[in-house]
Amino acid sequence: MVFGLNLGAEWKGFDFSMFWQGAAMFDVNLCGIYDSGIRDDTFYTRPFYADGNTPYYLVEGSWRPDNPNAKFPRLGIEARDNGGKFSSWWVKDGTYLRLKSVQLGYTLPKKLTEKAGFRTIRAYVSGGNLLTICGLDYMDPEMPGVNQGYYPQQRTYEFGLNITF
Repeated sequence: MVFGLNLGAEWKGFDFSMFWQGAAMFDVNLCGIYDSGIRDDTFYTRPFYADGNTPYYLVEGSWRPDNPNAKFPRLGIEARDNGGKFSSWWVKDGTYLRLKSVQLGYTLPKKLTEKAGFRTIRAYVSGGNLLTICGLDYMDPEMPGVNQGYYPQQRTYEFGLNITF
């Protein structure tokens, strides 16, 4: 289920809009599933997978004799079915809610702008991807898959001035 909520208001020259987006009732398999249906480890579940790097949180939070109450199971560089790619432990709830955009603006009164020779002058500030609430630690919930890597959504800020002649 994918959903969104768009809100907007205007009052005495001020305008405000915000857009929330989210999804629910789906899971994310951190082991990855290719289009062919083959399940495979990823760097989220196996250290140094495909001679790559391993997230610090995974190594430090994994079971070992000096960390028996770890968040993650014991890690190893060998592929294994026990605690590895076939474990449902790596399947996480993908539900999220994201504040995609917010904008606050102010339009100067016409009596001021017309004296200066303009139809309208509006200043605004806006931001994108400002807040994400989800249960996927260290990951973007909108990623298309965990196998090929993904550059997460960037938080953006904008300031602007609209002038109409």
